[in-house]
Amino acid sequence: MMRGQSKAWPALGAGALLVVASCRQPNPDWKGDDPSGTGTSTDAAATTDVPTSTTMVDPTASPGTTAVDSSSSGSFATEGQPCNNDNACGDGWLCGPMGCQQGMAGDPCAGNGDCAAPAAICGPDDVCQAGGAGDPCADNNDCAAPTAICGPMATCQSGATGDPCTSPSHCMGGIGCTDDVCE
Repeated sequence: MMRGQSKAWPALGAGALLVVASCRQPNPDWKGDDPSGTGTSTDAAATTDVPTSTTMVDPTASPGTTAVDSSSSGSFATEGQPCNNDNACGDGWLCGPMGCQQGMAGDPCAGNGDCAAPAAICGPDDVCQAGGAGDPCADNNDCAAPTAICGPMATCQSGATGDPCTSPSHCMGGIGCTDDVCE
């Protein structure tokens, strides 16, 4: 037995070495180490989903309000920052049809998932709303309790006595519709 060889692992022959070398497949997307010597890839595709903004946003502030104090905790986001999903916007922010947003009343929406409480309903005008009395509606789904009825004027109402109606469905249970008024 030669020095450095073990009985359990005999020396590999040249043929085995070729098999191992022939299995190596280079990564065609890898562009090499960056010039700074940190060993990070310069592949642009690997960095496209990383938010580039360093502006801190207070999710409880009014829309468009930003702060630049990077020592405070919070989300890295700016209103309107392009996004593919809520994770690209940070904590408390939603990815709406026009980019990152807080989902507050008046923010654009394509569905209820683009809106947050207290304006958690995407109304018929494709803007977030609370679904309260007087908010526009196409059906009862655009309204929230206690004004969960979409009345004949295409606005949310409670259906209480005195509300407009064209059928008993525009009035709350037990109240009828007489002369276009719930009573």
